[in-house]
Amino acid sequence: MSPNDLLERCGFVRDPAGAENEATGAGPGRRMTFEPAWGQEGASITLVIEPRDGRDFHEATVHGVTGGPFVFGTYDPADLAVLAVALQNTLCEGGDAPSGARMSGPAGPVTNPFAKDDGSWNAVLGADRRRHLDHPAGRWGLAYHRFRDELAARFTGRPAEAHANEYLAAAGFEEVEGGLKLISLPMRSFDHEDAAVRAEVLTFTVVDADLGGVPTDGTKRFEVRSSSDAEGILDIVYRAGDVRDVLAFVDACNNAVIANHGYQTPEPTSFAHEWSGMAIHNPFGEASYGDWNVVEQGDGRIVVADPWTVWGFEYIAWRDERASGVLAARAEAGPGFAPRV
Repeated sequence: MSPNDLLERCGFVRDPAGAENEATGAGPGRRMTFEPAWGQEGASITLVIEPRDGRDFHEATVHGVTGGPFVFGTYDPADLAVLAVALQNTLCEGGDAPSGARMSGPAGPVTNPFAKDDGSWNAVLGADRRRHLDHPAGRWGLAYHRFRDELAARFTGRPAEAHANEYLAAAGFEEVEGGLKLISLPMRSFDHEDAAVRAEVLTFTVVDADLGGVPTDGTKRFEVRSSSDAEGILDIVYRAGDVRDVLAFVDACNNAVIANHGYQTPEPTSFAHEWSGMAIHNPFGEASYGDWNVVEQGDGRIVVADPWTVWGFEYIAWRDERASGVLAARAEAGPGFAPRV
């Protein structure tokens, strides 16, 4: 995973102008922004990435917090994963930060390694008249380095346990002309419902997002589309760099149908999100726990955003565990396995 990929997993979003600067080599450098999904509004981190001494130097500015803005510079993007999580924890004080978002300190869990003992940000006024955050390693040493590396690993996710097409086959996808296909009846187990409800169909198709056609083990990006047989429902499209996100998307679409009929979704297909205190049945939805998190719309379909931009590493941990369970179910069932979706 590249440094930029890690930053995007943490919730940093590329500025379009910054992307142009990156492509042309002109302008003030690449720019990204992090806006916390939870807690009080108005806080953010802006990030400028520029070459320095043959490496990328990242200068982050924390806005919208008491005593700020604060500036923090680093060559290691993993430090910015800690900064983003620390800001999110600060905004959600009084709530429960996930255990993976807290550093183990000598006196107990630390929700903001950039803070002093009194909770204020640990900053000094620089010669440039800006308030600069001290690097947490200076205070916390090995404890900080261990936490930083573990946090980056959480955002990266576990290594895949199988080839992409093995995951898709385990989920029930079959090859058809031009791609892979899965037919799902999310309501079929609700025996007391009308026959028309139990017969509602979702059709999932997966193709190679870059080359088209059937994905291979060399596919870099997958495009998965959910189509409903219900009248007036737009197709839902997601483009994934990891096949395990495709399986999560299938769960989300099935769960959306079940929830729309007023039922609780199956436990393995949802996860507890500690920052929000909610059970998440559709990680491709907005933080308000309602509509799909749409980034593009037109031609009878909507395109949804990467789920980690809202649900962070808690989504990634669930995704990896859920996909592992799908593989295990396939292996346990043996030949003739027919997944129930």
